[in-house]
Order: sequence, then structure tokens, then C-alpha cells
Amino acid sequence: IFVPANFVLSSNDIAEEFGGTLEAAENELVQLDRNTEKRLPLFRLMVKLMTEYDEGMDSVFYPWLNSLPRQFYNGVSMTDECFECLPPYAAMLSMSEKE
Repeated sequence: IFVPANFVLSSNDIAEEFGGTLEAAENELVQLDRNTEKRLPLFRLMVKLMTEYDEGMDSVFYPWLNSLPRQFYNGVSMTDECFECLPPYAAMLSMSEKE
């Protein structure tokens, strides 16, 4: 399988693409919590995906984004109210997925 280079998401490339705007946001995050610095590459990927999602059908990533599931049925995506509706054992197992 061949993936064109412009479809490979790299946090370094994203930092270059967004430039100073992204750097300012990253600096604010790091000031709030020093441990955030380790997660900046994930933050960059999230910003890129949200930007592409916002572009809608004009995004080169639209076919892929449109193919992603819109509903999830696992413990990670459940709210506290969801857990309350489950029988105790099922709730315990589902909550363990979220941790």
C-alpha cells in the first residue's frame, strides 16, 4: 500500500504548517501544566484533525473523516449517566475501560 507524503500526519509538519499560532497555544498550555509538554505532539494532531474536519468536503481528508464512526459503544465513550443505567457488574467492567 502506498500513502502519499501529504497524507501522512506528522506533529513536526503540523507545527510548521500552523506556525506561530500553534506555538502560542502550546506555550499557554505548558504554562498551565508542565506535564502537558510531553503531550504537545498529540495536541498538534488534534488541532490538525479539527481543522480538517472544519473544512468539511473541501478537506483532502474528507473521505477518511467521513468514514469514521459517529457513535461508540464502549466504556471510554460513556458518561456517568450511562454507567448508572447499567447493571452493577457491567458498569464496573465498562468503567475499567475508561480508566
